[in-house]
Amino acid sequence: MVTNQKSKEDQEDLNKRLRSLKIDRVPKPTPVSKSRSPKLILLVVAVVLALAALGYVFLYSSVKSIAVASVKTEDGSASAGETLLSASGYVVAHHKIAVGAKVMGRVAWIGVEKGDLVQAGQLLVRLEDAEFRAQSFARRSIRQKQISPLRRRDWTNCEPAHDLRKR
Repeated sequence: MVTNQKSKEDQEDLNKRLRSLKIDRVPKPTPVSKSRSPKLILLVVAVVLALAALGYVFLYSSVKSIAVASVKTEDGSASAGETLLSASGYVVAHHKIAVGAKVMGRVAWIGVEKGDLVQAGQLLVRLEDAEFRAQSFARRSIRQKQISPLRRRDWTNCEPAHDLRKR
């Protein structure tokens, strides 16, 4: 087989280039993806917004103070129909008192109105006591039923288990 000189040179050149080619088996470091930076920016923006919202809540939703004005009243001779002072607002109680009952029941009568002054021991509310009386009667009858056999028994022939007077 006759080969051309040029083709032999081409063949050698091709072989040389093929031998120079190698597969790189070392893993390349992964480049930092560009998608992380938008995620980081969104995270920072979310944290800043959350802190701003918390700051707003703490600064602007605090307890509002109520302005109190002292007014001096006079017994005077104002002409009929003339208004000396006109004010609006509401009254806030200094103390809150809870009242409770020893038994449960429905309210039958209320003896005071809101804002009335009361004295210690004053009757404020009367409860319906029909259910309480029925329960009390049932307990008394059960006790009587338990005691009645003891009352019918003749205790005159019984000897005392111990005599307390001897001690």
